[in-house]
Amino acid sequence: MLVKFSGNASVLHSCPMFAMMTRPDMIWYFAQYIADREKQKLGVRPIVKVRALESLNLRPVQDFIDPSVDLAAQKDSGIMPPTWIVPIQPLISPNNNK
Repeated sequence: MLVKFSGNASVLHSCPMFAMMTRPDMIWYFAQYIADREKQKLGVRPIVKVRALESLNLRPVQDFIDPSVDLAAQKDSGIMPPTWIVPIQPLISPNNNK
C-alpha cells in the first residue's frame, strides 16, 4: 500500500503505512507533513483530505476520519478528541431483536 499525492509521487510504503492506519494522531501528523512539503514546493498550502475506513468488532466498515475535512488546516486538539474522527456506529446484532 502506498500513499500518493502530487502527480502520484510515492511517499510512504507498507510498513509505516500499516502502523499509521489505525492511529488518527499519526494520520494527522502525516497530513501536516504533506502540506508543509507541498507548500515549500508550490508556495501555497494544499488541502489534504483522507479516506480511512475501519471495521471494529464485527461492525460494518465505516469512515474512520471524516473525508470532507482538510486535515492540513486542523490544529492539534491537545487532550481533547479531534472533531474530524467519525464516531463508531453502534453494533447491530441479530440477538438485539427483542
